[in-house]
Amino acid sequence: MLPFPAINHFMHSTGHTPREYRFLLDLVNQAFEIEKKAADLKESNSIQRNVNRLRNLFENEVPGSFFQQNTGVSFTYHNPIGERYDDTRTDCDASIAGAGTENLWITEVIKPIVWLAIGGGPKALVQKAVVVAETRIDSAFN
Repeated sequence: MLPFPAINHFMHSTGHTPREYRFLLDLVNQAFEIEKKAADLKESNSIQRNVNRLRNLFENEVPGSFFQQNTGVSFTYHNPIGERYDDTRTDCDASIAGAGTENLWITEVIKPIVWLAIGGGPKALVQKAVVVAETRIDSAFN
């Protein structure tokens, strides 16, 4: 069994194996990495266009014919950079940079938050973001 109930439901309803699921999640994570790196480039328009196309493919259902059953799935990912972080947040696993634990903001995202929907159903969390959070005193993040 994998750590999130949605993953187990996904595999049961589509006939997927953990290896096939991991393959799709790895594709989503690689698209996120390319998107992060493209943001650092001066002329990233053409790369960003390709990343947007990949993201659209993930979000608008991997076709059911890809699977053994006729149910499509969609993966949605979110980069929480610049968002507030506290210990009640359930969609992120954070490493705290520095000594402070108050007024924490996400300053680096290693892996994005990923949700899965089966056949147009509700989204379920399948990957928590892995982030770095640190105390911010300035008002630029407020």
